[in-house]
Amino acid sequence: MEQTLATGTLSINNLLKNLMAQGLTEARKGNHKSAHSFFQKILKLDKANEKAMMWCAMLCADPFDAKIYLQELLERRPEDKLVRTYYGLAIKRCEELDQLLNESELLQRWSNNEGGVAEISRLGDYLVKIGIINQQQLGVALHFQEYLRQHGQAEKLGEILLSFGYINKPQLQKALDFQRIDFFSRFND
Repeated sequence: MEQTLATGTLSINNLLKNLMAQGLTEARKGNHKSAHSFFQKILKLDKANEKAMMWCAMLCADPFDAKIYLQELLERRPEDKLVRTYYGLAIKRCEELDQLLNESELLQRWSNNEGGVAEISRLGDYLVKIGIINQQQLGVALHFQEYLRQHGQAEKLGEILLSFGYINKPQLQKALDFQRIDFFSRFND
């Protein structure tokens, strides 16, 4: 039994080393998205891997996500000046993006009378509104979508609804067409 545990630990350690090497190779080649996926896989196997957290923070395209990784690192290593510096830069970038969004003419153009932003109809909400699915079915599909996301798989809501048999392809196409029309009509108002 002890040998099995030791062998399992060795194979996990080897897997982590392999993933780290592949991630570093991809990062050196400039393939940030691919490298980021290797470091995310490491974090799924070892949530406390600080090297993978730092690489994920450096490689992710979204500064809001980078801020989350860096905040986790900062909680683990509050004295680390490099992490603190990067965290400060991520916060600054997030604030800049928030300001740009708040000053966006396009968002202001889409604002309703109460000052909020009028949203494009979401696929699930539209399908509930026209009676193709019910709120419970939408909730199940959204819950499953979030579960997949947490486990590293991105799946579109429409595909999940299809796989569950809640909708068929013509219904999905009709809903997607409605979304496109809704989206583009906002540019012509």
